[in-house]
Parts: sequence; C-alpha cells; structure tokens
Amino acid sequence: MDKRASKKVPWGTGTLRGATQGHQQTSILGAWDCRGWAVEEMEAGSTTEGSESGLCCTILVQRHGIDFIQDLRSLLAGVTDLHIENEAVPSQLLVHGLLAFPVALDDSHQSFLAAAYYGKGRVVVATHERQLNTPYLKTFLLNAISWLDAGRQGKIGIESSLKGLNDLLNENKVPSGISDLIPSLSVYCCQSYSDSEVRKIHKFVAEGGGLLIGGKAWWWAHQHPGQYAAAEYPGNKILNTFGISILGKFLKAGTYKPMKPEDVTQVYHFRRALSRFLQDNSGKDTVPSPSPWLQKLGQDCTEFVKLSPGGSSAVSSIHQMLKNLLHHTKVPTVSKDKPIQNNSNESVLIQLATSLHDRYTDLSDVILTIDAKNEGETTESAWRNTVRNYSAPLAEFATENIILTVPAENARLVENPGALMSKWDEMMIAVAELASISFHFSRPERIVADVQISNGKYCSLTLTDRWPV
Repeated sequence: MDKRASKKVPWGTGTLRGATQGHQQTSILGAWDCRGWAVEEMEAGSTTEGSESGLCCTILVQRHGIDFIQDLRSLLAGVTDLHIENEAVPSQLLVHGLLAFPVALDDSHQSFLAAAYYGKGRVVVATHERQLNTPYLKTFLLNAISWLDAGRQGKIGIESSLKGLNDLLNENKVPSGISDLIPSLSVYCCQSYSDSEVRKIHKFVAEGGGLLIGGKAWWWAHQHPGQYAAAEYPGNKILNTFGISILGKFLKAGTYKPMKPEDVTQVYHFRRALSRFLQDNSGKDTVPSPSPWLQKLGQDCTEFVKLSPGGSSAVSSIHQMLKNLLHHTKVPTVSKDKPIQNNSNESVLIQLATSLHDRYTDLSDVILTIDAKNEGETTESAWRNTVRNYSAPLAEFATENIILTVPAENARLVENPGALMSKWDEMMIAVAELASISFHFSRPERIVADVQISNGKYCSLTLTDRWPV
C-alpha cells in the first residue's frame, strides 16, 4: 500500500468496509478512487480499517479544496446580527454533506441557515419562507444572491410565492423577476413546500445554477404525525441530495450573532462530530475526549438514520458505518443504579441502537437494556412493545411545549403517543396564536393528573396553579 505522508484531518477519519480495491465511484463531483482518497488523508505509516484486506474506505472528513472561510466572509459581509421574528420561527437543520456547511448556529449548535456546493452550482437554505423576504435579513439575502450568482451577473428568477423577495431585490438594483425555473437563469429562489421539480432543480444546480430555498418543516411534521420530516418533507426530497435536511423541530425566534468565518472548521458539523465519536469508540485504550457536541450528535444520528439510503452512496455508507459500530461496541445497560448523562458517549450509543433497531431488521444482535423503571425518552415501537408494561405508577408524554403526567394504567391504553402529542402541540400553537405570542414557550406547560381530595378521583391539574383543568 502506498503510504504517502499527508496532513492529518482534524478529529481523525471514520472508515467503512465497502467495495473492492480500486473501485471507482462516480458522482456529480466526477470520478474518484475511494482508496486513493483514504490514503491521502492518512499520516505516513498509518493504515485504516479494511485497507490491508483490499477494501475501500469511506471518509467522513476529507480535504476538498473549497475555502468555506471565504464563502462565509462573502455570505456574512456587513451582517451584524440575524434577527428572526416571532412570526418566522425557524426549523432546525441537519447539515450532513461533505460540501455543506452551517451559516448560522445558536448556542446549542443548532443551525438555521446553511449552504452547500453541488456539482458546478451552489445552494443556500433558509428555514422559514419569511426569512427570504424580511428586511431584517436584507444584507444577508443580498450577499446570498451575489454568492449564488458567482460573478455571472445573470438573471434571478423568483417563484411567484416570494413576491416580497422580488421587490427587495429590485429596490436594491438586483435584476430579478417572477419566473418559473428555466435553464437561462443564474439563480432560482423558491419555497421548500413542493417536490414536483426535484430532478429539474438538481440538474439546474449541478450544471452551475444557484438555488436559494426556504421553508419550515416543523408545521409539516405537526400535520403528518408518524412520518419522518427528514426523509418525507417535500423540500428534503430536493435538499437531502445537497447534504442539508430541514428537520421537524424548531428553534426560538430572536436575534443571533453571525458566526466568525474562521470558526467554520471548528464549529459543529455532523460529519466532524461523528468522526470524533467514532475515534473515541474505536476500541483502542484511549479515554474519550469530552465534547459539547455529543447531545446534538445523538439527536442528529437519530434524524440521519431516518434518511433513505436508496440512491445515495453517502447516506447508505454512513448508515452501514453506524451499524458496524453497534455490531462491535457494547451498548451500555441503563438503570436507576447505572444512570448515564445526556451529553455522553453512552447516551449517543443508546440513541443509535434504538434508532437503528427501529430502522433495520438485521440488528437483532444489538441488545438495549433499560431496567424496570424507565426514566428516559423512548420510541413509539419500544413504547408499544415493552415500555408501557413497566411497573411504574406514572408516565409522561412530552413535547417541547407541553408535558402530560398521567397514571400508568391510563397511559398503557395509548397506542400512538406521537399522534396524541402532535394534536396537543397543535392545541398549544392555537393557544399561542390566540395570545399573540411566540408558540415556542420559554418552558413547556405541564398538566398533571392528581387525586382530587373532595371526591378521591383523578383530575388534571396545572403545575403552576394547582387548579383543576
């Protein structure tokens, strides 16, 4: 094996057994040799799993020659803050592509603006359609159009639903007009609520076009209980190919500071965090390094597993990498006497085991043990099959806005807690609209079923005032 010296990639590289030696994979980026790229990422004298047996390697973190720092300088030039209105509560983003990068993050490493390269073209993703025409983000929007245009000074086409963006651009002397997607455009701007032109959009970007697209997936998720926004939300049928997914979760409205461009190689990215996690769980006698990314990584792994591997070698390769990890790693036993921390390697492993077990049927040898009293979150399948039969007096159903604490004897009758809590979330959104406030409450409301002393029967009480509901 050719052991050429090269600069080591930050946080190491994750490897996966795949095709035979010398196999050429083709993609929109051209033809490349998996094994050759793996060699280029290793230090002199090092090897990666599978290399000695002639198997190719999938690398999570690769050198690609693109200067994300300069890209962010262009996108954020003159931007002093990013103000998100209460009426434009954004979704969260999963940034998972090799050529995708976050543009805006909150303090919990959640991204709400991102960008990517695809083929010869570029993409910018917003997480609410109002972000595409609000004067609060005017500087960013003008920068984004300029970056997407890539110096061509071409025509900007605007979907008819974004008339406000067309007005904003015309007011700032940017040539644009309401238009369908046509090949002669330099940049096309649209909402993410339709998948009717998936192939057309992919071709447009691959051949050099710029795409500005935005929309929220959290409302779609509320309207489609039991479906996975990461895979089934219409906009994600466009965006997943670009390495960015809009999630069915939301962030707080508010004012956020733009990230420093030079920090782009250090901030949270799914691939970078997963690479570090795999390195820490490689089986070597090393002490895992504490990471503030672990809680976010666990959430993102759960979402990433929901993506369809069909048609995407990147997604299927990482799915297989995660499955291989569980096949070779002991999943920790959790009990009252053996608790685990949310921000820990063990927590990520448990989330992975649960998500992959629900997604695939070939993981029967992965055992996840939680002792009799369940004190954490669970999946719907685990709820129906095991958890609801635990001998605990109470159960909790929770979303980000409402928590219901009910007697276990009543909770056991619930077959579909996801649909139930989706309906409760809709009610909480209606409450917020009636009060003219942001529906992302500062804390979740809690309703507790307790015994009413006057008649000895259960009734519902609010935690704050202890009055029957």
